[in-house]
Amino acid sequence: MFINLYIHPRSVESQKTLNALTRHLIPFVTHWSDDPEPVVDVSTPDDTIVWRGHRPDLIELLADLDDVVPARAVARAAMRGAADVLTRAQAHARITGAAMSLQAFFDECGDQPLYRGATLFWWLRH
Repeated sequence: MFINLYIHPRSVESQKTLNALTRHLIPFVTHWSDDPEPVVDVSTPDDTIVWRGHRPDLIELLADLDDVVPARAVARAAMRGAADVLTRAQAHARITGAAMSLQAFFDECGDQPLYRGATLFWWLRH
């Protein structure tokens, strides 16, 4: 996905659009324009999305696309995984895959046959 933002340097709407894209961590390339109205041009492998003017509603929707901000996709997957129940073998695989100490996990969280994903998620992050 590639995003172009066409803005006029002294346009309030352009500045609001630039600030909103930045605040939502949306990567884009800025181009100067004589038109005071900003233009957002999004190219995906399947589609082209273009709008004129400051559209906070569309910027929020754009920010929710996993292709735009990959870190959000990872965070969403982790949060979905927090509700999962893992077997001891699954927890073992994730802990060793993260190059962490299996014994340290068992010492803190107990050596059990089943674990909540949230427990493992919390332990891996601290």
